[in-house]
Amino acid sequence: MRGLLFLWGFAEATLFFVVPDVPVSFLATGGVKRALTGAVWVTFGAVLGGVLMYSLAAVWPDTVLAVVEKVPAVSTAMVEGVRSQVQHMGAWAMFKGAFSGVPYKVYASIFGAVRFNFLLFLLLSFPARLLRFVLVALLISAMARIVPKRLHIPLLAAGWTIFYLLFWYLMPW
Repeated sequence: MRGLLFLWGFAEATLFFVVPDVPVSFLATGGVKRALTGAVWVTFGAVLGGVLMYSLAAVWPDTVLAVVEKVPAVSTAMVEGVRSQVQHMGAWAMFKGAFSGVPYKVYASIFGAVRFNFLLFLLLSFPARLLRFVLVALLISAMARIVPKRLHIPLLAAGWTIFYLLFWYLMPW
């Protein structure tokens, strides 16, 4: 399970488009400890994926950003918005990004493209990514204590389906 979580985090930080919050939320129905462990593993994978995107964009910025813009729900306007955030907020932009609906891959690629301080990017990536996953784990775990166990999986599946339908409908393409 840890390997799958790690790979999911890595994949979403590169070109996959389904957030690691999905498996973390399903783990949360089995208890908060299990979900928090999952959050750590997806974060490790995400940070490694972010390092890859940063590194590639530092060498081939135009190519990497063009590829990232082809990922579902990522647009040129989104990439330029992140570029502006990074210029104005620095590495702290990643914390804003964690709750904005803008994929981490966009932030990692922009940080690499502008050759932002790699060490600072790396040091702040882990807490920026982990924070949201922990909040998802805690929220779903708390809700799972209230909702009957037989409804956990159907409600989560319905919730994530609705979330992605709305997300893909509302995001500018």
